[in-house]
Amino acid sequence: MRRIGRQSRDRLAVATNALAWGACVVTPFVLVCLPRALRAQDAPVVRGVVVVEGTASGLAGALVRAVGERGETSALTVTDGAGRFRLTAPTVPSLRLRVEAIGHTSTEIALPDPGEEARVVVPARRTDLTAVDATGAATRCAGRTATAQARAIWAEIRKALEVDAWARAEHIHAYDVYQYERRVGEGGRIDQERGRRLENLPTSPARTLPPSQLNASGYARSTPRGEILHAPNGDVLLSEEFAANHCFRVVAEGDGGRVGLAFEPLGTTPKVEIRGVMWVDRPTAELRVVDYEYTGLTDDASRRPSGGLEFRRLADGLWTVGQWWLHSPLPRDAGRALRVEGAHVVRVVHRDGTVLRVMGRAHLMGIVRDSTQRVAADLRVRLLGTDFEATTNADGRFLIPDLPPGRFRLAVAPPDVAESELGWQDVWLSGNQTTQIELRLDRIGAPPRAASEPSSVDSVRWVLRSIGIRTTERVDSLIESSLNTTERGRLLGRVFDRSSGRAIAGAEVSLHRTDQMAVARNDGRFALGDVPSGQYVMQTRMLGYASRTDTVTIPPGLVIEAEIALTNQPIALDPITVNVHSRWLDSNGFFERRMSGLKGAFYTRRDIEEKKPATFTDLLRDIPAVNMVSDEVGKMAVRFRRVTTIVGPDAADEGNRGCTPAVYYDGIPLNTGFDRLHNIHVPFIDGVEVYVGAATPIEYKHPCGVILIWTRRPR
Repeated sequence: MRRIGRQSRDRLAVATNALAWGACVVTPFVLVCLPRALRAQDAPVVRGVVVVEGTASGLAGALVRAVGERGETSALTVTDGAGRFRLTAPTVPSLRLRVEAIGHTSTEIALPDPGEEARVVVPARRTDLTAVDATGAATRCAGRTATAQARAIWAEIRKALEVDAWARAEHIHAYDVYQYERRVGEGGRIDQERGRRLENLPTSPARTLPPSQLNASGYARSTPRGEILHAPNGDVLLSEEFAANHCFRVVAEGDGGRVGLAFEPLGTTPKVEIRGVMWVDRPTAELRVVDYEYTGLTDDASRRPSGGLEFRRLADGLWTVGQWWLHSPLPRDAGRALRVEGAHVVRVVHRDGTVLRVMGRAHLMGIVRDSTQRVAADLRVRLLGTDFEATTNADGRFLIPDLPPGRFRLAVAPPDVAESELGWQDVWLSGNQTTQIELRLDRIGAPPRAASEPSSVDSVRWVLRSIGIRTTERVDSLIESSLNTTERGRLLGRVFDRSSGRAIAGAEVSLHRTDQMAVARNDGRFALGDVPSGQYVMQTRMLGYASRTDTVTIPPGLVIEAEIALTNQPIALDPITVNVHSRWLDSNGFFERRMSGLKGAFYTRRDIEEKKPATFTDLLRDIPAVNMVSDEVGKMAVRFRRVTTIVGPDAADEGNRGCTPAVYYDGIPLNTGFDRLHNIHVPFIDGVEVYVGAATPIEYKHPCGVILIWTRRPR
């Protein structure tokens, strides 16, 4: 007789009470039964709020259950963004409310009296995964709750999976998904891509066969054209079938890295199975990634198909699959090329209409110059292997928006010739980021070096091989990227109180393993300059507040702007908000002026993209003291309102029409005619500053005011 798990026993215990319980409803992950005496419409509604101990802040994304004496679940819901919940549960004396939140220990209270609101206080002390290691008994492959460490990790994984399952069962979200199929060559470069945008999907972005079917037939099916691979999703990982057919062990990365549960198929089976790791972030206990590979297809580890799932916590506290991918090798005559298929969840739309961004698309903009540094117009710029392309304008500039992230080969050619006619250059594109590039026709697609001229990469490769390390194409690509990355970045930010929003002066911000440290000023702002590019652990401390640790990535030659919230209790905090800005804006004093408290209107690239102005002047319409007025011939002009000192018959008219501001374009005075401003191409703007009257910075002093326009520059 097959042993059943705890969840199956719970369901069985509920079902055996069928004489006392009337109707039963099976949801994707729990059996819910109601007494005969209570029809569904008669069941009382329990309302309440979940808060963290010592705060008044609601806890979003917490599981709230009505549980019986044996722990069986009779009703389930999840708290909203304010920590509030509404649960329909039968009135049974033995029922209690149990709250489970990621990173916190479970809390139970008695059901409140009818009409009374429940208030559940979750302990502020976080689940401690810092001591988890993979030594001793924890390394043995057993049940997923066989050891204390395994139980602690699985408890956090289960919470995220159940919240995601509940949101899908309740149809809380609709999904916008970018689905793709790629051929990936050396160094991870995408040589071919076909993709499509699927909008308003009502079901999971990662669909697969039911767990029972995967358990019976395996994760692959043979066809005359090869194997069709089936990937796991959250429902599969949560299922009893998966637990019964896999064993688990604790794994951990060194130096405080991730921890996880590794899973392997039990015994030997002719079916194709999967093995991998469910990775959890140590500080937050949040599920991040599930990596896996297929067993039973080939003994060659280098040609074994693999895949992964990335999970994301949404702004409303719920969870979703952010992306999934599946790698399979192409026939051997294709070399090391891979076939990659997968999907990115671009955004999630809540049923109340709220749009939640998950994984932003990439944008590519740049300028093309010839060997004499003159701009090259009317050239076709294209990502090879895709349908994404643009044509350079009279200024040699181009913009290709809404791109998939990854490494692509960028080709340049006149419209009527092949791309290889002028050359190509590889480019990395990151989601939620605009990549700027300058293409030199005399440099791109240059022939390889002669054997007698070793490069820096050759030197590093020789040293590695001399100590017994054999490099690969991927390693060579990383070496070359690191050797070419010499520009430093800058970290700016603001520290504020999470509950009140007020600035925290005197907070100390430091980067681990560096001598970089800054103290927040009276307005909460700080600056760390000339930071080598890379990933850092940033720590923020202030007397009377709980310290917090975050990971930030500083790209070469760019400015990172961080918003850091502190609390006086050690509670779960949202990730810091990080914006990436160009070093060009920083070098022209944009951020210094904004941090100094000058009374101006400031727009970064992100502000402009959120505002979505049709023309540049649309950006100015909401600024107080800015007018758009018509002249005698029907044309419009930009005027600033101010108190006039003119006396005489024209005084009233001058006061109504206002004065004409000065306009600087990348620091150069510009003719202020409206048509010139109206025709400025918005996608090429990196930042805008608007000052009225006496608020004008001294270096741009003007009696009426100033508009400063900064264009986007390549790194």
